[in-house]
Amino acid sequence: MPYFLPHYDHIPLHRLWTFATLQDDLSLPEHAHILDCEECRSALRACLKGDNFGGVLKGLREESDKAS
Repeated sequence: MPYFLPHYDHIPLHRLWTFATLQDDLSLPEHAHILDCEECRSALRACLKGDNFGGVLKGLREESDKAS
């Protein structure tokens, strides 16, 4: 998964995690970005499924390794 590459136009993973775990909300531009960006939607899905942030990182890394 190319989410690990430095893309400054994506929502940071920690922001998606805090949103998915109801610790914080996203801004309106971030909500709009999720609608347009498959990579951020995929990362958000991983955050919603993950038990903890480390597990999300591990899962995304495994997906990235499989795609390579």
